Amino acid sequence: MTYDFCGKTLEYFKNKLDRNSIDGQGMDVICNVHFNDDPSEKGLNNAFWVGDQLALGDGDGRTFINLARSIDVVAHEFAHGVTQSVNELIYERQSGALNEHFSDVIGTAVQQYVKGQNAQTADWLIGDEIVGPAWPGKALRSMKTPGTASEIDDQPDHMRDYKKLPLSKDNGGVHIYSGIPNKAFFHVAMDIGTDAAAFLWYTAWHDRENIHPRATFLEAFKAILKAAEALVEKGKLPAKTIDSVKSAFEEVGITSLVHA
Repeated sequence: MTYDFCGKTLEYFKNKLDRNSIDGQGMDVICNVHFNDDPSEKGLNNAFWVGDQLALGDGDGRTFINLARSIDVVAHEFAHGVTQSVNELIYERQSGALNEHFSDVIGTAVQQYVKGQNAQTADWLIGDEIVGPAWPGKALRSMKTPGTASEIDDQPDHMRDYKKLPLSKDNGGVHIYSGIPNKAFFHVAMDIGTDAAAFLWYTAWHDRENIHPRATFLEAFKAILKAAEALVEKGKLPAKTIDSVKSAFEEVGITSLVHA
């Protein structure tokens, strides 16, 4: 199953993003399944990208079950490798939240591609297939309605609820505040389609002027808007994309930072 998921993710990269594997140069994919760095524990409750490969735990059977069984989790980790290759977003605070956000974008896009879904028919949940019986909810995150995936889901969906957290808490909120740009992506995808929105985000991620290692949400908006304008001019995205991006980022309070 995991082998097939890796193949489908590479297929999406090639067919929808015009990218040759994780590094863009056809690198081999190394995926470690049943990974456990502590043999005394029943199963690792985690999945992650490290160096040049993926590691997927089996879960403890309570909080999480086999993390390799979910296509969005596999694709999410692939995308961390892409970010590492393209712009090396530092994994803390807003740059780290953008790192997590881009992985959620790719994770949901690949999942919809594999399952034959679109923006309107997808549930927009992240990790719903790997949560176990002790998890207090239906998924890890919701891109459609951040903060509703579980009883412990504390993601906000607007900058008014953004607070600068200490690095000791979720690396300054990398999983918490990714919900804000996630909501913006959801709005754009609903307007122009998930694949088109993912292609837009992927294109913007190559803007090293704005998406630098310590990029902010506002800089990400600037990169995405600039990419939208360029892709519309080239006829690769519909004309409404520009207004869609402006509206989506206004909806989550990021564009208001221009005047802050």
